Amino acid sequence: MFQTTEVLAQDIDTGLTSKQISVVIDSIGNKLKANYIFPEVADKMAEKIEDNEQKGFYKLIDDPRDFANKLTEDLRSVSKDKHIRVIYDPERIMEFNQRVTAEDSIKFLNNYVANLKKNNFGFKEVKILGGNIGYLDLRSFSDVEYAGETATAAMNFLSNTDAIIIDLRNNGGGSPAMIQIITSYL
Repeated sequence: MFQTTEVLAQDIDTGLTSKQISVVIDSIGNKLKANYIFPEVADKMAEKIEDNEQKGFYKLIDDPRDFANKLTEDLRSVSKDKHIRVIYDPERIMEFNQRVTAEDSIKFLNNYVANLKKNNFGFKEVKILGGNIGYLDLRSFSDVEYAGETATAAMNFLSNTDAIIIDLRNNGGGSPAMIQIITSYL
């Protein structure tokens, strides 16, 4: 997502070269190692796709969408994390690359933060249930830079409870730093 880490290196043309496959494998491995919440799992996922490339498993895949789906399958086979996915979306990349001016970037960032605020940075509900049980319905792990104060307020509100239920059933994932902040209160 959602501090989402994206690898932005797609063109619209179809067909994959071995160099493109290598660049994608390398980029994904580096992003996982730099950002994934469990470093040892990130290393294993990167190893899996690097090994598969070395063994030639990706050579016969010509369609970029099929390649993205296969990478998703391989990464999930190691991590068991259904939030991990590789997506081929050249239109989105073109749209992203069109934000070239400082004003465009600022406008994009302001819209991003406004959307986070509208959703209270993923903190849907915070309350104290009977028996002094804290309840937190957390819909996303938003970027700490913007959501840190909200996280602190929510966790401080729950700080005197005897137990806390953190409802992640509708959580789409997000920033590893936010996960670390939340878990630091436990």
